[in-house]
Amino acid sequence: MPKLKKNEIQHLANLAKLELTEEETKKFQGQLSSILDYVKTLSEVDTAKVEPTAQVTGQVGISRRDEIQKDARQKDILDQAPRREGKNYRVKAVFGK
Repeated sequence: MPKLKKNEIQHLANLAKLELTEEETKKFQGQLSSILDYVKTLSEVDTAKVEPTAQVTGQVGISRRDEIQKDARQKDILDQAPRREGKNYRVKAVFGK
């Protein structure tokens, strides 16, 4: 696979909200090109006789019932809050009013 172009690296960085220096762009250009070459190699492996796998542990039905349990330490935990309102932590607004 040909080496990724500089503008492709910059596009990926933009999607990831990263600001890359010229040096970092060159570095990632080589690294990402190598990764894509490896993935290409993996795609050439014959998997026709391999069954699809969702998980490999063999565990089945390991989830438990979701039950509400009162924490005996709730008061102790709330007492440590810098600000609280009743039985809740009070935090600064994340969104505008």
